[in-house]
Amino acid sequence: LHENPLAEPQPETYAWIFPNPSHGSFSLALPESLQGDLHIQLTDLNGRALWETHIPHHSGGKIPLDLPKLSPGVYPVHIRLGEFTQVLKAKVY
Repeated sequence: LHENPLAEPQPETYAWIFPNPSHGSFSLALPESLQGDLHIQLTDLNGRALWETHIPHHSGGKIPLDLPKLSPGVYPVHIRLGEFTQVLKAKVY
């Protein structure tokens, strides 16, 4: 069994950011099976928080991310929703 590393994540179990790469305007997609208090934090590669938001009682779906103007690069996006955690990479060009 060979996995395609470029394949889109399965929406039932993963969050993902799109379009990626982007000029800085992203949306976050979460499966509807994930519900609860959502915390999103964007950091630089040194772990310094650049932006964050909290959405109480989130119930899945698409969330536009209103990010600050960012220099080109890769930015970790930390997602925590109940017991679910994931770190995505937002690529800005």
